[in-house]
Amino acid sequence: MNAKRQTIRPMNGWVLIRNANAEKTEGGLIVPDSAKERYASTKAAVVVAVSEGYRTDEGTLLEPRVKVGDRIWLSGTSEVVTFPWDKEVALVHQQAIVCVFEELRN
Repeated sequence: MNAKRQTIRPMNGWVLIRNANAEKTEGGLIVPDSAKERYASTKAAVVVAVSEGYRTDEGTLLEPRVKVGDRIWLSGTSEVVTFPWDKEVALVHQQAIVCVFEELRN
């Protein structure tokens, strides 16, 4: 069977994220899920893809406030949509993003 490569394109204000704790170590090792369970309550993530924005009830298009590569923190009550075929990424609505971590410049 020929496996097709898929991409996920968020729509209507949704943002595709990767758990910040799922990143590879400096040595290139990926920490197994069983070892990551104690970090399950951590809501830090990295933005992987962003939708074009979303429309208000009045029809105004609100531009996304995050960009690919942003390190973000999610609300503890945010809805997270996961995919059975890819456990490293998930979808959240941009309204669930509490803040973006930015580097300070001197």
